[in-house]
This record gives sequence, C-alpha cells and structure tokens, in this order.
Amino acid sequence: MDNKYLAKVEAFATSANIGPGFDRAGLAINISNKYRVLDYAENYCFLRGNEKIAANNSSLLIKTIKYAKSLLSIEDKKGLIIEKEENIPTGRGLGSSAADIIAGILLVNHIYNLKLKKREIFEIALEIEKHPDNIAASLEGGFVICFKNDGGFLYRRIRISPDIRVLLLIPKKRVITTEARKVLPQAIPIQDAIENTSHFGLMVDALKEGNFKDMGIFIKDYIHQNYRKGIYPKSLQIIDKLINKYNIPAAISGSGSTVIALAEKGFKIDEKFAGYKLLCTEINDTGSYCV
Repeated sequence: MDNKYLAKVEAFATSANIGPGFDRAGLAINISNKYRVLDYAENYCFLRGNEKIAANNSSLLIKTIKYAKSLLSIEDKKGLIIEKEENIPTGRGLGSSAADIIAGILLVNHIYNLKLKKREIFEIALEIEKHPDNIAASLEGGFVICFKNDGGFLYRRIRISPDIRVLLLIPKKRVITTEARKVLPQAIPIQDAIENTSHFGLMVDALKEGNFKDMGIFIKDYIHQNYRKGIYPKSLQIIDKLINKYNIPAAISGSGSTVIALAEKGFKIDEKFAGYKLLCTEINDTGSYCV
C-alpha cells in the first residue's frame, strides 16, 4: 500500500432488480468510487485539492463510519481526512448509497484491523440500508440473489457468463428512492407474481449460459416498472426500443432513472438518445475492497 494513505477503498456501482428480480437481485458494475484516508484528525473532513472541508452531517460515508465504530465498540474519537473520487452518479439507480456504506465499513475494518468477514460487513451494512440487493452486489461483485432466512437476509452469488457487457443510458434526471417506492402498490395481482417468477428463473438461466435468445422477454417485469411510468416515461420508452428494435434485454436500474441493458461482446448502439449519456462497461467481478 502507498504509505501516503492509512487506507484506500474502491467501492463499485450496482444495478438492482434487473427487471423481474425486484428487491432481491443485484449486479455489480465496473464503475467505482474511490476513497483514500490520509490521516487522523480532530474532526472528519474531506480533502478538495489542498483544502480541507468539514464533512457535512448528511454525508452517508461519515455516518456509516461513525455508526460502525459505535456498533463495534471502537472508542477512538478521532476523525479522518478523506479524499473521495466520485464516479458513480447519484440518484440514478446505480447504488451510490450502497457504495458509500460498504466503503465506510471497509475503512473501519481496515484501519482498526478488525478482520471482519463478508457476512459481518453485510449485516452491519443492512443496519443502515434495509434493502440488500445493492449492498450484496457491491460487497461481493458479480450477480447476486438475496433471500430471507429466520428473519434476516442472506445472499448467494450466481456465476454468470463472462461475455456479458453492460450498457447504461444515464439521464440527467435524479430519482429519490423513497419517492419511487411510494407509487408501488401494497398488493399485486397473482398473475403478475406468476409471470415475474417464471421470467426471473428463465432470466437467471439465460445469464448463466450467456444466451440472449428470448432474454428480452425474460427481463420484463410486472411488479414495479409500470407503476413508476409517471416518474420516468422516457426511460421506459427507451427500454421498449432496445428490446424491440435492437433485440437486447433492458430494464430500469434500481429505482431509476438509468436504463441498463445487457449485450454480447462487441455490440454497439449507433443511435443517440437525447438527454441520456451512453456508457458501455463490464460486470465487476472483484467486489469492493480495501487496502
């Protein structure tokens, strides 16, 4: 490790749901925030160039560090000087909050030599973020499916084809997750649940095989996306075009407003979508880490 830093973290973006896997499926994406701890300090602050700026009380990273230290009975009251390189767009359904949370716990684990296992890091993170899909994917990397057991969450990583590429269409519009959840019904028609169940099972199989035939059907959701069409109608129109014109599976990433599409190596879209930035990347395989 560079002796200039006490710790360095790379925490990865994620896409939750992937169509029919609502609140249970997550995919790690090769876009990351980087966090570097330079030194201890009297208070927590971020380094901007050569200027130290006091950390805002709303900083999720600092909240996580403080919470983890309290939960783990770390009595050290010193703050930290942190450089943060932010590459994950916020409010776009790409897991920026999960990245901050995982980064905060990894920093505490490393600086205080706690040797926490992934399961313990996951459980601490869930004390802060109640939805496990982004948390598990950012921590573990790859494609994960979360499930409940005895009232708590666990997850399994599913090995999928290494040939899958990720296309992101990222709009300027931000979406607040809590607001996006408010439009969802408390109950859904049983036929919609049946369709989502079959679609999710077939989609997972297609991802494992790297078989794109009919994946545009399997990725269709009946539980959350259509209920949110008033929030990001243009994103849903783009999804329809990607599936029907380009024959590639596409869905809303997390709570939106980003569109995620999955494609084979070498696939290109020549069309431009006004107001959206197209980013071609890969699935992250390592998961977030600290050195």
